Amino acid sequence: MTEGAGRPGEAERLAAIHAARSQAVIDGIESIAPDFVAHLASSTLGVVLDHFISGPGARVGRTVFAMPREEEGVAITSGLELAGRRPVMVFQDNGVGNLLTVLLTFPSRTTCRSTAWWPGGAGWGSTTR
Repeated sequence: MTEGAGRPGEAERLAAIHAARSQAVIDGIESIAPDFVAHLASSTLGVVLDHFISGPGARVGRTVFAMPREEEGVAITSGLELAGRRPVMVFQDNGVGNLLTVLLTFPSRTTCRSTAWWPGGAGWGSTTR
């Protein structure tokens, strides 16, 4: 259990921090203006994914889809980038290790836009990551 989570108002404080961080991630992704958003399902990323799947980020000209694994996401989004499109991947930070081999051995230099989310979030140890 998170230290201090039992204090009155602590759950609300942590929810507000999570909402602010989620909005910062959404704003960052929207600033890229992707036309493809590939994602892995995540309860921690729920607010961010909802924005793109069924919220204001779900719009004409943008395709949002689940990727099977991070490595396949790199292949798909790299192909889209090579085709002149603007993709982004959204996944938890524990998926970064899965990407290392494909990123280090990928034969072409392409842009790989990705957003990794620290799953602990607010209240799980240091919140200044």
